[in-house]
Amino acid sequence: MRRTTRPSSRRTRTGLALSVLTALSVAALGACAGSDAPDDGGSTRAAAPEKKAPDPAAELKSAVLAEGDVSGFKIRKPDQEYAFATSRDRIKVDRAECAPLAYAMNQFAPGTAEAEVTRVAAPGGKSVGSFTYVTLAGYADGAAKSTLAEVTKAIGTCAGGFTAKSGGSSSAYDAIAREPGTAPSGTDGATAFRATTKYQGVTHTMRTRLVRHGDTLAVYFAVDGMAFTQGRPGDAEVAPAVVKAQGAKLK
Repeated sequence: MRRTTRPSSRRTRTGLALSVLTALSVAALGACAGSDAPDDGGSTRAAAPEKKAPDPAAELKSAVLAEGDVSGFKIRKPDQEYAFATSRDRIKVDRAECAPLAYAMNQFAPGTAEAEVTRVAAPGGKSVGSFTYVTLAGYADGAAKSTLAEVTKAIGTCAGGFTAKSGGSSSAYDAIAREPGTAPSGTDGATAFRATTKYQGVTHTMRTRLVRHGDTLAVYFAVDGMAFTQGRPGDAEVAPAVVKAQGAKLK
């Protein structure tokens, strides 16, 4: 994973078969100094150690939020037991052009990422309220920019909604709408959207925001999982404190 500038949300899912459709630089090894002795055929010069290629996955794991990074939030890995899909290829969308949105709302990187990692920020460490999932995805040179543009285009194209399936689960999104997504200072672009779905006649709104940091996309997805089990409308917001803390780690 290459960067041009800076190093490139426990999925709460109830048993209601509803999907809740996500900077460490590697230092160059120093070259050994050569000998000042004349070359008489017996003298040797120490070979420069081979430079190791960056490990995209390791870089993202170092850059993603960790426990203690956001005051008032518990940071942990998502619980795969409640995942809508365990891999991206298990998600099937009735409208192919809407796939990037389905991936972003399922903690998978849109586009073709070289590596990705996801964490979830739970308010107060309790299983109540809105959860914000954070997925960091690293891309090859220039691909993060084009992927962000692809997501922005899909938001408009998929305004009428779409359906995503994985295994025996299915989620129908009634509407997709773009929301203000101004790029935070020091970043390279952003986009945001909301998606609505109905369960037992109750409307739930989820929000997603993507921010580009060089060749890395930070994908934030917010859902109020408890609203589904409590039969009340859900209107989740991406936590500003989470976005701010993650952005700081990507500078």
